[in-house]
Amino acid sequence: MSKKEEEVRSILIDVAQGMRPTHKLGLISYKELWILISDEAWGRGKGNEIVECITRISAHELEKGRPPLNELVVVKATNEPGDKWGNIKTGLKERFSMDAPYQTHREAQEDCWRYWGRQGEPADTDREEQVEEGFRQDRTVIFRKRNAALIERRKRKDNYTCQVCSFFLLVNGTFIIDCHHVNPLGFVAEVTVTHLDELVCLCPTCHRIAHTQRYPLNVKEIQEERRNMANKTMQATR
Repeated sequence: MSKKEEEVRSILIDVAQGMRPTHKLGLISYKELWILISDEAWGRGKGNEIVECITRISAHELEKGRPPLNELVVVKATNEPGDKWGNIKTGLKERFSMDAPYQTHREAQEDCWRYWGRQGEPADTDREEQVEEGFRQDRTVIFRKRNAALIERRKRKDNYTCQVCSFFLLVNGTFIIDCHHVNPLGFVAEVTVTHLDELVCLCPTCHRIAHTQRYPLNVKEIQEERRNMANKTMQATR
């Protein structure tokens, strides 16, 4: 890829991780991207230049088995790319011989978020099972505000049991269990709605394992890590 394409690719990965302040978390408009990469004023024809650049980037990603980052560049009014998914898919196939295994823009966007660091947005649920989090406080240190009632509701729903290893422990009337944000608030740049199903109970050990990388492991990945550790222990004792 060219130097410009490398720059754009880096920006889009930041967008997928929620690290860029844009009009919508996880997406960036054509104009927003243009302002970041060019000193020229936004205007007619600039969108076509962006499309050419991000199409080449996406062909590169698909060749490496990664989701197409072009799907994160959208028309602000619709939060979708400027062309139909079928046309984009056909263009990638005809120009670069790359197959994109998605049926819609949304599927491709969600795969970008999953791969690069942000889970797909949840469907709407009962308002009693969701809260707004991430309020910025007027202090020197910006901290995230968690909702204790929602966390307690998740713990009760999971029966105070780790959803990875089934750990359960009650000590002096206190359940030893953590509540883990599937979509960590540290990756959110603004107030966001947290749903009950975006929380999961983990024991202290599994919670530590989840945070052994910058974007936390999910339940299946933690289970895999524990299996790997158990296998290594068995091999070491033989």
